[in-house]
Amino acid sequence: MTDWFTPTAGNYFGRISKAGIELALAEAKGRDVASGVAGMKKAEAAAYAERVIAETGWHPSAIRITALETLDGDSKPFDQDDEDGDTDGGPQDELVEAAE
Repeated sequence: MTDWFTPTAGNYFGRISKAGIELALAEAKGRDVASGVAGMKKAEAAAYAERVIAETGWHPSAIRITALETLDGDSKPFDQDDEDGDTDGGPQDELVEAAE
């Protein structure tokens, strides 16, 4: 995702609340870093967040991509056949049987 989107003051931090900026900083760098925005104006906090988070690879939760390996322990959830050639009993099996 970092190839396509980097949160900046202009495209993200300036559009959320200061509390949201604090939460983002806490996720990316810890509560100590996040507490620094308490005395800042929103525009300053947004610029600060952009600088601090720039190299962390942090992204807003709404656009985070979950690795496929973590979904139900299946590293190939969209493959029709397992390694041994048998299907796994999913809905696609009904389509395969109907096609035969």
